Amino acid sequence: TVPTASVAYRVACIECIASSLNLNFSQIIRSYCDCEYDESLIDYYYSIRSAHFHAGKFAFTEYSTSFMQEFDSNFLEKRNEYFEFIKVSRNTITNWINKVIIDV
Repeated sequence: TVPTASVAYRVACIECIASSLNLNFSQIIRSYCDCEYDESLIDYYYSIRSAHFHAGKFAFTEYSTSFMQEFDSNFLEKRNEYFEFIKVSRNTITNWINKVIIDV
């Protein structure tokens, strides 16, 4: 998987849900995510989407030529941020489905 594209499309998915409820990206996560997450990373996740879609930038080390990534503290930090976002986005989307689609 390509982490930057994964994050960008997950943010876009959450944005679609948010727009259907007249909310923004941050509001929908605060409203539907019931797991613990780092609030300061919400804007960062959104910036990854913007940088990727508008400028083609990759926020993670997808194209790093280092063969020693497991010893690179920047790689480990980015990897943890990626998995944190996967958890937050999955929780947000599934809770929205449960509350809006299933409980209707």
